Amino acid sequence: MFSSLAKLVAWQDAQRLTPHERANTGMEPGNDIIAPVYSADTRLDIATEENRGVYKLKSRLSDVELVPFYTGRCDENAQIQQLFQQGRSRITVVLSGLGGIGKTQIALKYAAVHESEYDAIYWVNYRSIDTVKQSLFAVAERIHHQNPFLPGWKEVLELQDIKKTSLAVIDWLSQTHNDRWLVICDGYGQGPIDDSSLENWNLHEMIRTNHGHILITSRWPQSDGFHHISVEKFTDMSLGVDLLLECSKKPTLRDDKLEFGDAVRILYEHAMIELHGGVTDNRSGSIGFRIHNCVHSWTIHVLNKNWDYGISSLALGCIASTVPHDGTSYWHISQRLLAHANRVIDLFHQEKLTKGYTVGQVEQIQTIINFFLTLGRPGTVREMCISLYEQLEESIGDINTYRHPTTLMLAWDMIQTLSSLGNYDQAEIWCNRALSRLSDIPNGRRLKRLFIYLMARNNMSRGQTEKGTQLLIAGLDECQDEGISAFPSEEYLMPAIWVPYLFKEMPTDLQTWLGNYMNQQGTVTMDNHQPSFKYLCTQIYLFLSRHDNGTAKALLAEAREIFDRVDSADYAKACMFPTLMALYIKLEDQREIQSLCEAAFTGDWETLWQSDSEHSFLMAFTRIYAHVTCCQFDKAVIACQKTLDKLKESQVPCPVLRFDVLFMLGSVFIAQGRVFDAEEHLTAAIDLTAAIIGQAENTSYRFKRLTDMMDYVRECYEQQGNQAGAQRCLKLVQGCRSERLGTDT
Repeated sequence: MFSSLAKLVAWQDAQRLTPHERANTGMEPGNDIIAPVYSADTRLDIATEENRGVYKLKSRLSDVELVPFYTGRCDENAQIQQLFQQGRSRITVVLSGLGGIGKTQIALKYAAVHESEYDAIYWVNYRSIDTVKQSLFAVAERIHHQNPFLPGWKEVLELQDIKKTSLAVIDWLSQTHNDRWLVICDGYGQGPIDDSSLENWNLHEMIRTNHGHILITSRWPQSDGFHHISVEKFTDMSLGVDLLLECSKKPTLRDDKLEFGDAVRILYEHAMIELHGGVTDNRSGSIGFRIHNCVHSWTIHVLNKNWDYGISSLALGCIASTVPHDGTSYWHISQRLLAHANRVIDLFHQEKLTKGYTVGQVEQIQTIINFFLTLGRPGTVREMCISLYEQLEESIGDINTYRHPTTLMLAWDMIQTLSSLGNYDQAEIWCNRALSRLSDIPNGRRLKRLFIYLMARNNMSRGQTEKGTQLLIAGLDECQDEGISAFPSEEYLMPAIWVPYLFKEMPTDLQTWLGNYMNQQGTVTMDNHQPSFKYLCTQIYLFLSRHDNGTAKALLAEAREIFDRVDSADYAKACMFPTLMALYIKLEDQREIQSLCEAAFTGDWETLWQSDSEHSFLMAFTRIYAHVTCCQFDKAVIACQKTLDKLKESQVPCPVLRFDVLFMLGSVFIAQGRVFDAEEHLTAAIDLTAAIIGQAENTSYRFKRLTDMMDYVRECYEQQGNQAGAQRCLKLVQGCRSERLGTDT
């Protein structure tokens, strides 16, 4: 006879089959396949007081907290209670309404008030498939902790297989005598870009018995078979006032009843203010209010007719001081700050930010510029960089602009911004200008090398790798006695130099240059005296370029350890992800690619990265790549289509991202032999070529890959005897090459 664990695993594996297939294999529950709560020879067939006790678990909703200033919502709670009291059968209630209107808090309040009516209350985070599984895994730990004598649970937890453990919990909820539970599914239907399997984890369908209560919070109504409660804004204005006073912790404001009461009534009735409640981990700042854009515009253009430069300058300093550089606060704070940072850009262009610029104010503006560069939005600050630099040049003199670190790094930011947008000619002009000025400054050779490296990177990005290589070698030879630049930017340039050679041979002289640079630089260490991540990755690439894969893999394991130790909510981890993934791809280590890909869809990553479309896309694109390398083409197509849908819904213009997904989808269709579908999506990518010029690096390389792929489609059509299709492709290729790439490509 199977052991209890073996039977559990067998039954869970059978869940991948249809009910009919499970019946034919004899693996339907009741056909000798038992759940963890059963011993190998004993079943709990009789609901006695003794064995019913195993289902009673202490409530633990550690992921969320009921706010201390919970106000009102009596009608909604009464409706939930009334619906759940309709009978003993399983009932599902959906709380639907706008984000932030209070659905989660209503669910928490109901659970707190009616806790005694249930044997157990479970909280399931439905933001993604992984958070669902993690929530269910936590339930399994609760079951085992409270009932350590139950066979099977210890063994299944020791397997550390989240999916199988989750299925065991679902089976636990389906047990005949386990009929007094409440499951709260929070955030249903708000999954990330690539979560195609989330719909397969519908607890209402997976739990196979007709008992229990399920309470769902969602921004949208769900199945017609569920009971729905629409959560609306307060109809009793006094409740709105109470809530505002409680969360602001300023009850004396009610004393000014005429002014405060009228303001709250008018603004709240017209949905012009809303509560910003923050989060329980104190990452996103203090509790406050968000004012509607219309009201904000009125305060600027009507209420404050005379502009106060002192206030705007003060606001600049406050916003710049709040910009997070890294750490676990980055994701939360950056999104709350984005609207304010956009306002700084607007005021700068309207010449309302400040009268003249001190060095301190330039540093503050530079902080805002770097904030947008970090978010992958160089186009937002391009004109600001150039305009500010020209103003400084005019006020302090051309040569003096390069004498102060702040203004010097502004020139660096400007050139980097132009290059990242594909404005390579402009970037090269400014690089040459900086190099000529630095030649006239005493001890400027070290800084000069910094701009030589920047120009080399600019040339490599535009496809002029040989010219870039020559610049790098000349830069090191010219300044080899100067030591390494004190500016941290030099370290960040290194990956940009070797990454273009991941999939082609690096020239020997460039390998020599990179090796000499690393030797001269010495080991760059972090606070814990370990090699820095970027330094380590550059070392790894050097060994890969020399075909010393054994040493490279050992160092890569060390880099992965550094990566794994970083908090998931830390922005630094997001920055490490693409470099680490690129090295795994270079090694063709499919197991680690899959492992890293799965890690990027768990914990804070999947939820916090939604605030940054660039990183969300990178994660989704990596998942697509993993599907392709495993020849899971159908999954890759689904993931591509979902990503395209999300990009279409996004309010952020993203033609480059859409271009890359269309190209990948066309490539997958070619691998599947779906030539017409490949042509359709590659044609859509060609239509985007005009939109992405000046918005991304390596546009020439992108266009060349695209035309080569379309040329391959043409050959496929010719082999099939489809001359009309071949002519369409030929026309597109010729047009794209002549208009976008030039005759030299």
